Amino acid sequence: MNTSTMLVSILASLEHHQKLCIGSYTVIKDDISFNTSSCNHVYQHVKFANKHIIKNINLLHKMGYLPFKVLAYVPMIDNQQVVYDAIVKWDDKAVPKRLMSMLTPVVDKNNIIYTSAIQRLEKHGNVSSVALAYNIGITAKKPFVWVFVNQKKRPEKLYVWQSDYPKHDGIVFNSLVNTGVDHTTTPGTFTVYIRLRTTEMRGYFPGTHQYYDDPNIPWVNYFNKGEAIHGYPRYAYGFPQSAGCVELPIRKAKELYPILYKGALVTVSGW
Repeated sequence: MNTSTMLVSILASLEHHQKLCIGSYTVIKDDISFNTSSCNHVYQHVKFANKHIIKNINLLHKMGYLPFKVLAYVPMIDNQQVVYDAIVKWDDKAVPKRLMSMLTPVVDKNNIIYTSAIQRLEKHGNVSSVALAYNIGITAKKPFVWVFVNQKKRPEKLYVWQSDYPKHDGIVFNSLVNTGVDHTTTPGTFTVYIRLRTTEMRGYFPGTHQYYDDPNIPWVNYFNKGEAIHGYPRYAYGFPQSAGCVELPIRKAKELYPILYKGALVTVSGW
């Protein structure tokens, strides 16, 4: 059996195992849909742009920066381009469907999950390659997390899914939040790029255009331009009140801050 035939056989076997073990059912919990396995892991069919990405992903997984690895792959032609058809194995038995959907249509260096891992790695300084980082023993200091802000439903809530967290299908944190008035909190998936224990925020409030200058805003995680997850004192939470940020009760923001890190994925729902 040549290498190509062997890989095709492995892929077929894994896909068969997936159907037998996982089935095609979904669990909905706390506004999040999960792909759930009756075994200890979820498998996913993914296409990759090149073998270099696959190698890096498996090294990043070994270092703790990603919650999945590539088990096997074969080259194929897709839209007149060579891509690599692969089976990915997640570390968890329940994985948010929104998170899994980020590994489509073809994973390349610009993929948001891959970018998140690279940003975390860059915290260690000028490491010229993932392979070098692996060889010198760099590892992630915190588990992989994904933040989901649901501004479509009331009350508005923020959830944090953590890989390898054994309880609550991986939901390690949740809180009521306030998003921006007049749809000023941008939907999409981003990565945390600046973290500050306190900062000053200034600007003009949407709609009223009233100038504000708020010193000592605590537990700040910027994820999209001037939009951040942070603490802010309000009488109530769960509906749009901010100038575009995602506001939490200060006590909850303090609890969230050590869970996150530079590069953490943040998904904000649409309306």
